[in-house]
Amino acid sequence: MLREKDESGKQLSLIYIVSHMKIFNTYIFLLAATTVFAQDPTPAAVQVMILGTYHFGNPGLDLHNMKSENVLTPSRQKELDDIATRLAKFNPTKIAVEARSDRHDFSMQKFADFAPQELTTDPDERTQIAFRLARRLGHKNVYGIDEQSDTIDYFPFDKVEAYAKAHNRAGALARMHEDVEKTIKAMEAAQKTTPIRLLLAAINEPAPGPIGSRSILLWFAGSRRSEGTTWSGLKRRLVPSQR
Repeated sequence: MLREKDESGKQLSLIYIVSHMKIFNTYIFLLAATTVFAQDPTPAAVQVMILGTYHFGNPGLDLHNMKSENVLTPSRQKELDDIATRLAKFNPTKIAVEARSDRHDFSMQKFADFAPQELTTDPDERTQIAFRLARRLGHKNVYGIDEQSDTIDYFPFDKVEAYAKAHNRAGALARMHEDVEKTIKAMEAAQKTTPIRLLLAAINEPAPGPIGSRSILLWFAGSRRSEGTTWSGLKRRLVPSQR
Protein backbone atom coordinates (compact mmCIF):
# COMPACT_ATOMS: atom_id res chain seq x y z
CA MET A 1 0.00 0.00 0.00
CA LEU A 2 2.86 2.40 0.74
CA ARG A 3 4.31 2.05 -2.75
CA GLU A 4 1.11 2.47 -4.74
CA LYS A 5 0.70 5.24 -7.28
CA ASP A 6 -2.48 7.03 -8.17
CA GLU A 7 -3.98 7.00 -11.66
CA SER A 8 -1.79 9.89 -12.76
CA GLY A 9 1.34 7.98 -11.74
CA LYS A 10 2.19 10.33 -8.87
CA GLN A 11 3.85 8.85 -5.81
CA LEU A 12 1.54 8.45 -2.84
CA SER A 13 1.92 10.05 0.55
CA LEU A 14 0.27 8.66 3.65
CA ILE A 15 -0.72 9.73 7.14
CA TYR A 16 -0.82 7.03 9.80
CA ILE A 17 -2.64 7.97 12.97
CA VAL A 18 -1.58 6.00 16.04
CA SER A 19 -3.44 5.94 19.34
CA HIS A 20 -1.22 5.25 22.34
CA MET A 21 -2.07 1.72 23.48
CA LYS A 22 -0.74 -0.13 26.56
CA ILE A 23 2.74 1.33 27.25
CA PHE A 24 5.34 0.19 24.76
CA ASN A 25 4.02 -0.83 21.35
CA THR A 26 3.87 2.49 19.49
CA TYR A 27 7.52 2.20 18.52
CA ILE A 28 6.70 -0.65 16.15
CA PHE A 29 5.09 1.61 13.61
CA LEU A 30 8.20 3.67 12.92
CA LEU A 31 10.17 0.50 12.27
CA ALA A 32 7.52 -0.78 9.89
CA ALA A 33 7.70 2.41 7.88
CA THR A 34 11.47 2.52 7.68
CA THR A 35 11.67 -1.18 6.82
CA VAL A 36 9.40 -0.67 3.84
CA PHE A 37 11.64 2.10 2.55
CA ALA A 38 14.74 -0.06 2.91
CA GLN A 39 13.40 -3.02 0.94
CA ASP A 40 13.60 -1.41 -2.49
CA PRO A 41 15.65 1.77 -2.95
CA THR A 42 14.63 2.18 -6.62
CA PRO A 43 11.21 3.90 -6.28
CA ALA A 44 10.96 7.47 -5.06
CA ALA A 45 10.74 7.66 -1.29
CA VAL A 46 7.21 7.48 0.07
CA GLN A 47 6.40 10.39 2.34
CA VAL A 48 4.82 9.23 5.60
CA MET A 49 3.53 11.25 8.54
CA ILE A 50 2.80 9.28 11.71
CA LEU A 51 0.57 11.13 14.15
CA GLY A 52 0.35 9.84 17.71
CA THR A 53 -2.78 10.73 19.65
CA TYR A 54 -4.24 10.24 23.08
CA HIS A 55 -7.62 8.56 23.43
CA PHE A 56 -10.36 11.16 22.97
CA GLY A 57 -12.96 8.64 24.14
CA ASN A 58 -10.87 6.40 26.35
CA PRO A 59 -12.29 2.84 26.37
CA GLY A 60 -10.32 2.04 29.54
CA LEU A 61 -8.49 -0.93 28.04
CA ASP A 62 -4.92 0.21 28.67
CA LEU A 63 -2.65 -0.56 31.59
CA HIS A 64 -2.84 3.14 32.50
CA ASN A 65 -5.94 5.09 31.54
CA MET A 66 -6.34 8.83 31.22
CA LYS A 67 -9.58 10.73 31.77
CA SER A 68 -10.21 12.62 28.55
CA GLU A 69 -12.01 15.93 28.22
CA ASN A 70 -15.14 15.95 26.06
CA VAL A 71 -14.16 16.60 22.40
CA LEU A 72 -17.79 16.78 21.23
CA THR A 73 -18.39 20.32 22.46
CA PRO A 74 -18.68 23.07 19.81
CA SER A 75 -15.37 24.64 20.85
CA ARG A 76 -13.46 21.36 20.67
CA GLN A 77 -15.09 20.50 17.35
CA LYS A 78 -13.86 23.82 15.99
CA GLU A 79 -10.35 22.93 17.18
CA LEU A 80 -10.52 19.54 15.45
CA ASP A 81 -11.65 21.20 12.22
CA ASP A 82 -8.59 23.41 12.47
CA ILE A 83 -6.35 20.37 12.98
CA ALA A 84 -7.85 18.74 9.88
CA THR A 85 -7.14 21.91 7.91
CA ARG A 86 -3.51 21.88 9.02
CA LEU A 87 -3.02 18.17 8.30
CA ALA A 88 -4.68 18.52 4.91
CA LYS A 89 -1.74 20.67 3.81
CA PHE A 90 0.38 17.52 3.86
CA ASN A 91 -2.01 16.30 1.15
CA PRO A 92 -2.00 12.59 2.03
CA THR A 93 -3.19 10.18 -0.64
CA LYS A 94 -3.78 7.39 1.88
CA ILE A 95 -4.80 7.49 5.54
CA ALA A 96 -4.35 4.49 7.85
CA VAL A 97 -5.26 4.05 11.50
CA GLU A 98 -4.59 1.69 14.37
CA ALA A 99 -7.60 -0.53 13.83
CA ARG A 100 -8.35 -3.98 12.47
CA SER A 101 -9.84 -4.62 9.06
CA ASP A 102 -11.29 -7.89 7.78
CA ARG A 103 -11.06 -6.77 4.16
CA HIS A 104 -8.33 -7.99 1.83
CA ASP A 105 -7.33 -4.41 0.95
CA PHE A 106 -7.39 -3.29 4.62
CA SER A 107 -10.09 -0.68 3.97
CA MET A 108 -12.50 -0.05 6.84
CA GLN A 109 -16.22 -0.71 6.66
CA LYS A 110 -16.67 1.81 9.47
CA PHE A 111 -15.42 4.59 7.21
CA ALA A 112 -17.56 3.35 4.33
CA ASP A 113 -20.57 3.77 6.66
CA PHE A 114 -19.33 7.05 8.12
CA ALA A 115 -21.64 10.07 8.10
CA PRO A 116 -20.57 13.61 9.15
CA GLN A 117 -23.15 13.59 11.94
CA GLU A 118 -21.00 11.04 13.76
CA LEU A 119 -18.47 13.77 14.50
CA THR A 120 -20.93 15.10 17.09
CA THR A 121 -21.57 11.71 18.73
CA ASP A 122 -18.42 9.56 18.41
CA PRO A 123 -15.41 10.86 20.38
CA ASP A 124 -13.03 8.18 19.03
CA GLU A 125 -9.84 9.88 17.81
CA ARG A 126 -9.87 7.82 14.62
CA THR A 127 -13.27 9.25 13.77
CA GLN A 128 -12.45 12.77 14.90
CA ILE A 129 -9.11 13.07 13.08
CA ALA A 130 -8.74 10.35 10.43
CA PHE A 131 -12.32 10.11 9.19
CA ARG A 132 -12.80 13.88 9.34
CA LEU A 133 -9.61 14.43 7.32
CA ALA A 134 -10.34 11.65 4.83
CA ARG A 135 -13.81 12.97 4.11
CA ARG A 136 -12.50 16.50 3.69
CA LEU A 137 -9.94 15.27 1.15
CA GLY A 138 -12.48 13.14 -0.70
CA HIS A 139 -10.87 9.80 0.11
CA LYS A 140 -12.87 6.69 -0.65
CA ASN A 141 -11.14 4.61 2.02
CA VAL A 142 -9.41 4.75 5.38
CA TYR A 143 -7.22 1.73 6.07
CA GLY A 144 -7.05 -0.30 9.27
CA ILE A 145 -3.59 -1.78 9.60
CA ASP A 146 -3.41 -2.90 13.22
CA GLU A 147 -1.88 -6.40 13.18
CA GLN A 148 -3.44 -8.88 15.57
CA SER A 149 -2.94 -12.56 16.27
CA ASP A 150 -4.66 -15.29 18.24
CA THR A 151 -1.32 -16.95 19.00
CA ILE A 152 1.15 -14.09 19.51
CA ASP A 153 1.14 -12.24 22.82
CA TYR A 154 2.01 -8.66 21.90
CA PHE A 155 1.81 -7.37 25.43
CA PRO A 156 3.26 -10.01 27.77
CA PHE A 157 3.31 -7.69 30.74
CA ASP A 158 2.77 -10.56 33.16
CA LYS A 159 6.13 -11.93 32.01
CA VAL A 160 7.74 -8.52 32.51
CA GLU A 161 6.40 -8.38 36.06
CA ALA A 162 7.55 -11.93 36.76
CA TYR A 163 11.04 -11.18 35.46
CA ALA A 164 11.29 -7.97 37.51
CA LYS A 165 10.23 -9.81 40.64
CA ALA A 166 12.64 -12.70 40.02
CA HIS A 167 15.58 -10.37 39.40
CA ASN A 168 14.96 -7.90 42.21
CA ARG A 169 13.74 -5.20 39.82
CA ALA A 170 10.17 -4.84 41.06
CA GLY A 171 10.99 -1.44 42.56
CA ALA A 172 12.37 -0.16 39.25
CA LEU A 173 9.25 -1.35 37.43
CA ALA A 174 7.05 0.33 40.03
CA ARG A 175 8.89 3.61 39.45
CA MET A 176 8.21 3.27 35.74
CA HIS A 177 4.51 2.92 36.52
CA GLU A 178 4.73 6.01 38.71
CA ASP A 179 6.32 7.98 35.87
CA VAL A 180 3.51 7.00 33.53
CA GLU A 181 0.90 8.01 36.09
CA LYS A 182 2.61 11.39 36.49
CA THR A 183 2.50 11.84 32.72
CA ILE A 184 -1.20 10.99 32.69
CA LYS A 185 -1.96 13.44 35.50
CA ALA A 186 -0.05 16.17 33.68
CA MET A 187 -1.98 15.42 30.50
CA GLU A 188 -5.31 15.47 32.31
CA ALA A 189 -4.49 18.88 33.77
CA ALA A 190 -3.21 20.23 30.45
CA GLN A 191 -6.43 19.28 28.65
CA LYS A 192 -8.39 21.79 30.68
CA THR A 193 -6.51 24.81 29.34
CA THR A 194 -4.65 23.71 26.21
CA PRO A 195 -5.92 23.46 22.61
CA ILE A 196 -5.95 19.92 21.22
CA ARG A 197 -3.44 20.72 18.47
CA LEU A 198 -0.91 21.87 21.07
CA LEU A 199 -1.54 18.75 23.14
CA LEU A 200 -0.83 16.66 20.05
CA ALA A 201 2.28 18.70 19.31
CA ALA A 202 3.49 18.15 22.89
CA ILE A 203 2.88 14.40 23.07
CA ASN A 204 4.54 13.92 19.69
CA GLU A 205 7.61 15.93 20.62
CA PRO A 206 10.62 13.57 20.28
CA ALA A 207 12.37 15.08 23.31
CA PRO A 208 11.02 13.82 26.67
CA GLY A 209 8.86 16.34 28.49
CA PRO A 210 5.99 16.50 30.99
CA ILE A 211 3.61 15.05 28.38
CA GLY A 212 6.15 14.21 25.71
CA SER A 213 7.15 11.08 23.86
CA ARG A 214 8.46 9.22 26.89
CA SER A 215 5.06 7.51 27.08
CA ILE A 216 3.32 8.53 23.85
CA LEU A 217 5.21 8.40 20.57
CA LEU A 218 5.09 10.22 17.33
CA TRP A 219 7.97 10.08 14.97
CA PHE A 220 7.79 12.05 11.79
CA ALA A 221 9.11 9.29 9.53
CA GLY A 222 8.79 11.28 6.33
CA SER A 223 7.99 14.82 5.35
CA ARG A 224 7.81 17.07 2.36
CA ARG A 225 11.34 17.48 1.11
CA SER A 226 11.21 21.21 1.73
CA GLU A 227 10.68 20.50 5.42
CA GLY A 228 13.15 17.66 5.82
CA THR A 229 12.60 14.34 7.55
CA THR A 230 12.39 15.81 11.03
CA TRP A 231 9.90 16.63 13.76
CA SER A 232 9.87 20.23 12.51
CA GLY A 233 7.70 19.25 9.55
CA LEU A 234 4.73 18.19 11.68
CA LYS A 235 5.38 20.92 14.21
CA ARG A 236 4.83 23.51 11.49
CA ARG A 237 1.40 21.97 10.91
CA LEU A 238 0.31 22.17 14.53
CA VAL A 239 2.23 25.07 16.06
CA PRO A 240 2.13 28.49 14.41
CA SER A 241 5.50 30.16 13.85
CA GLN A 242 6.41 32.76 16.42
CA ARG A 243 7.99 35.82 14.84
